[in-house]
Amino acid sequence: MQVNIDQLQILGQNPYVFFAGVGIVFSFLCFNLLLKRYGHDINKNNINYFISFAGLFIGAKLFGIFTNLIVAWNQGNVITMSTFLSSGIVFYGGLIGYLLFFIFVNKKQNKSVDYHVIDVVVVCIPLFHAFGRVGCFFSGCCYGREMDTPISIMYITARLEPSMRVPVQLLEATASLTIFVVCLTLLINRKLSGKVLSLYLLLYASVRFILEFLRGDIERGFIGILSFSQVISILVFGFLVIQIKMCKQREVIQI
Repeated sequence: MQVNIDQLQILGQNPYVFFAGVGIVFSFLCFNLLLKRYGHDINKNNINYFISFAGLFIGAKLFGIFTNLIVAWNQGNVITMSTFLSSGIVFYGGLIGYLLFFIFVNKKQNKSVDYHVIDVVVVCIPLFHAFGRVGCFFSGCCYGREMDTPISIMYITARLEPSMRVPVQLLEATASLTIFVVCLTLLINRKLSGKVLSLYLLLYASVRFILEFLRGDIERGFIGILSFSQVISILVFGFLVIQIKMCKQREVIQI
């Protein structure tokens, strides 16, 4: 299979912008349907939904800056203002920033965190992410390693020599869609109520850690033999495992 993405536009838009926009629309619709299903305040939570995009942009940009700093350090380059200004965005940073903002605003409004509303918004995140990764595929970013496998494609873009590459963006989109289905099913069945956030982060951290080995873009930065995102995945996974163990210990003590 051959995919030529040079100067590709969809309805006059950059593919990433188009698919990210579609992802926002579908995740927002899903968010509202779930809010209505469980009787949550739709207007208030919709405001929180959009306010939290500030955290998404801040977090994504900060992690992008960290990535540029790591790359500059590894290459022995002088860190200049361009190092900061030329940074891209990183999904992990956007994810963490969005969640922190949403949880903070939710707690301010309710005096305590309404974890069922958090579950609802968390379910919608991998749905958005799936569309976003499809956008990455057609935009030529976050591309896979040069490998000849049964699923590899001839990937043609101006920034790379034409070669057979693993479509890692589509693999992550598929994984995100699967995580969405799992989290949605658990939410509807009222299983793990209030803990869907932890489940999502555990699943995504595991998937992201593995898929990073198939990534071919060196711009994402490395700390030793691990990419920046793999280090974040380990930290997220480790933090959640510790939290889960602590919660179980408290439950045993209470019993």
